[in-house]
Amino acid sequence: MEQTEGIVLRCFDVRETSRLAVFYTRDFGILKGLAKGARKKQKYFGSSLEPFSHDFISFYKSRTSEVHLIGRCEQKNFYAGIRENILKSSFAIYWMEIVQELIEDKDEKLFEFLLESLAYLEKEAVLSPLLLPFFELNLLKLAGYGPVLNHCVSCKKKSGSYKFSPFLGGVICPDCYHKDSRSIEILPNTVMLMNVFTKTQLETLSRIKAELKLLGQVKGVIHYYLFHSIGKRPKTLKFIDDLKKEKIFTEASYLAAA
Repeated sequence: MEQTEGIVLRCFDVRETSRLAVFYTRDFGILKGLAKGARKKQKYFGSSLEPFSHDFISFYKSRTSEVHLIGRCEQKNFYAGIRENILKSSFAIYWMEIVQELIEDKDEKLFEFLLESLAYLEKEAVLSPLLLPFFELNLLKLAGYGPVLNHCVSCKKKSGSYKFSPFLGGVICPDCYHKDSRSIEILPNTVMLMNVFTKTQLETLSRIKAELKLLGQVKGVIHYYLFHSIGKRPKTLKFIDDLKKEKIFTEASYLAAA
């Protein structure tokens, strides 16, 4: 029997009594596990198979299938503080969705980043709009998809102005604009803020100030690149956008520049 820590990315019912869970684990990366009788054996599984639950997993590794048999799943953290808030829950589910799309192999730093992000999401009373682009960009970086931001991704030159090309994987200078007609205009301050995100720790995120217009472009650029990287727009993001339209985010939650 194998053992590891894991975070539930997704779980759904199989047949009448069982559940199939997709975990991101510390030791094996993405792991798919069948929990036989999970819908009846509450004493063995309880709420441990709920999305973004942090668990200790014991499982029997299959030699013939990518789906393994879960023997036991002990919950380490249910993140009740996230589940009590619809916006926080939506963020966490969205994070799990893009992790499943981007990641396959194990990565200790990425696993710790997910745990730190969930802990931060649970404890923060007011969510800054910086949180989503911060998470998205750092996840892309940890997954090996981080865009080139310090110089032209094509010719390697530094420039005072750039466009952003998700297809080439970063910023391109005026001499290389012709290499991607689908590239988009990007402000120097947008590149600067994205660089700041990759060098900032979560606990100091609240110290960053950004005008709403600038933040809007940063979100647009990151989403353009993220959607290109995973090949689609994540379903949960639309729900988050709908919540924002209903003013779940208040003006007080924005960190406006002085």
